[in-house]
Amino acid sequence: MNFYNFIKELKDLNANVNILLSDPLLSNTAFSKIFASVPISQLKLPKGFEVINDRITNKHNSLDGSYINIEVEHISKNLNPLSPQKLHNTLVRETTHLNPDADWDFYSFFYEFKKLNPNLKLNVADVRYLSDAENVIYFTPTPEMDPKTPVILPEGFNFDVTRKGINNRASCKSGNYLNIKIQNTKKLDYDVSSSFMRKEDLFKAYAQSEKLKSIYNNLVPDIRSTTDPIVLISALKKLNPGIDFTFANPAISSDDSTIFYKNSKSSIINLPDGFYVDSKGNITNKHSSENGMYLSMTFTKQTKETELMCYTSKQLEKLIEQNNNQSLQKEI
Repeated sequence: MNFYNFIKELKDLNANVNILLSDPLLSNTAFSKIFASVPISQLKLPKGFEVINDRITNKHNSLDGSYINIEVEHISKNLNPLSPQKLHNTLVRETTHLNPDADWDFYSFFYEFKKLNPNLKLNVADVRYLSDAENVIYFTPTPEMDPKTPVILPEGFNFDVTRKGINNRASCKSGNYLNIKIQNTKKLDYDVSSSFMRKEDLFKAYAQSEKLKSIYNNLVPDIRSTTDPIVLISALKKLNPGIDFTFANPAISSDDSTIFYKNSKSSIINLPDGFYVDSKGNITNKHSSENGMYLSMTFTKQTKETELMCYTSKQLEKLIEQNNNQSLQKEI
């Protein structure tokens, strides 16, 4: 049984329990930790599963040697799935289906392939370093990997033994089929790891995929009419997981129109829908707001001097959590 089949059975058995998953793009524990509105002891488990050391597992009942071992964190039943509160800045959402009307592209395949095989160490190269980057997936064997574990392909794809790759030639109706090579990094005569795509750049590639847009449109709520900088920063943090954002503490500084950022290894920052950079270089939603009210924020790199007048990461997380709680109370 793979991870998502287990989750489906668990939800079927616990219909009145709120069970949430982490986004595998933003969390390293997406396939080893779930969140539930009741303690682990109150969950009804699928046949063959048991609780050992506060984790759900089928270790002692697996026939092929592969097994599931999942931690369960108890959360509030009324948790807003789009807010990061109490979840260690991990975006939590229900699994979203891919756009069925769009052709598969390289990054949508890699997203789904990685999701279906959480125990495999998979990477793709940056096209800026390798010209064939969007035709190859790199696989790195690890000591803990069970060689008996079957590799799962998205529906419509098959292994092509003669070409040593994967394609969807037979199922593709438009003729724009994929033909992807799988290369074992241990068998290469050079170190390809330095060419691997960074997480934030891969995230952007996912976001541009037509097949994945139905997922990424749900990453943040519609905030095109917001006038609250905390709401904007919360959205920016979700869309740019590798970057730290903050703004000035009004108790220390009167600057209420600047967003500071740091730890960015990329020259591009993803903006929420409705926001854009105007002719003055400010981030604004002026022409997208439906109520005539809008934000206009300067974007500046954080320095040691400006850091002294800004909210710390913990302070900002608390502000976002309070803001999310207030929004949730209004909805309830």
